[in-house]
Amino acid sequence: MVDKDSEAKSRRELDKASINREEVQVQGIVSTIESMVDPFSYEGEDLINISSGIVAPVDVRNDLQHAFQIGTSGAEKFVVDRIGLNGNVDFFAPLRTNKLKTFATMGSTTIAKLTSTTVNLKCTEKLFARLLVIGQTRNVDLHHLLTYSLTTVPASLGTGDGQLVKTVKSKIMHEVERVVQHVELKDVPQNSALMIDGMALIQMMGTVPSTFCALAQQLLVTLVSLGKHFKSERIDFVVDRYPQISIKNCERSRRAATGSQIVQITRPEQRTPKQFKKFLSSGQNKEELIEFLFCEWKKCDAETLSDTKLFVCHKEMCHSFHSVNNILVVEEVKELRSDHEEADTRLLLHAKHASKAYSTIIIRCHAAFTFFCS
Repeated sequence: MVDKDSEAKSRRELDKASINREEVQVQGIVSTIESMVDPFSYEGEDLINISSGIVAPVDVRNDLQHAFQIGTSGAEKFVVDRIGLNGNVDFFAPLRTNKLKTFATMGSTTIAKLTSTTVNLKCTEKLFARLLVIGQTRNVDLHHLLTYSLTTVPASLGTGDGQLVKTVKSKIMHEVERVVQHVELKDVPQNSALMIDGMALIQMMGTVPSTFCALAQQLLVTLVSLGKHFKSERIDFVVDRYPQISIKNCERSRRAATGSQIVQITRPEQRTPKQFKKFLSSGQNKEELIEFLFCEWKKCDAETLSDTKLFVCHKEMCHSFHSVNNILVVEEVKELRSDHEEADTRLLLHAKHASKAYSTIIIRCHAAFTFFCS
C-alpha cells in the first residue's frame, strides 16, 4: 500500500564491493603461484624451493630425500627396544628427535657459546725472548729455527689468520689524480663508445624490483639512458667471471663470511630475494643473474635500443644487440671472447675493439669514476 519493495536484500557476499575485493585476492593468489617454480617442468638435478628458488645444500637435500626412511627406521627401533621381547629401554623414556634439516632451518641463526678463551700469540720481542730461553734448556738451534717462517703462510703472502695479503686498488687512483692535471670536460664528444662495469651498476641499484623480469627491464632502460646521456652510439655491458677454481676464491669467501644461499632463477616472474646484497655475495648467483639478463634481453623490443648498439658479456662470450628494420639482431662477437675473471681487463679489450670505429671511449667503472679516452 505504501509502495515498499517486498524483495529482501541480497547476501552481503554478492555485493559489488565484496566481489571486487575477492577478485583482487584471487589475482594475488594466481600471481604468487605463477611466480613459483614449477616442480614438474624443472629438469635440474638440484633440489630447490618452489617459492624462493633457493638451492638446498647437501645436508638439507639428504634429510629431505630420506625423511621417510629415517622415520621408518626410528619406528622400527622403537618397537625393538621398547616393545620387543629383548627390549631394555623403558617404554615411557623420552624420545630423541631426529632434528632433520629443511629449507626453514637454512635461514635460522645459531648462537655458539665459548667454553674456553683463545689466546693469540703476537710476533713481538717477547716471542724472541721465549725462544732464547727455550734454546738454553733444549737442543734448539735458533739460527736454524729462524730460517723457516713462523706463521702458517709466509708473511709476504698471507696474514697471521691465514688471509691473503692484498693491496688497496683505490690507492692507484689517488696516485693518478695526484700526478695528472684535472681537466674539466664541458661538452661530451659525439660518436663515442660507453664501457660500463655491469656488476658495479647492479650493486648501485637503490630499489630492487620485485621480480627478476622487472629487474632486467630496469637495467636495460638504465643502460640506454646512460648511452643517451654520454651521447654514445655503442654501450658495452662488461661483467666479471666467477669460475669454481680461482685464485680469488679466498677473498670472495671472506666477503661472504656472513653466509649466502644459492638461488636458481627458473622463470622471469620469480621473486627477487629480499636480501639482494647477500644474494650478490655468491659468485654462482652472479653468474646465474648475468645469464638470465642475457636471455631476457634477447626477448626485448627492438625499439627499446633505438639506434644504440649493445654489447653484453656473459661467461666467456660476448654478443651484440642491434636493431635492423625494427628487428632485434643478436650476434656473437668472437673478437671479444675472453676468459679473464676481472671486468677491468675485459673493459680494456672492449675499448680496443671499439677504438676501431669510435674516436672517444668512455669507461664508467662506477658513479665516482668515469674515464674519457680519445
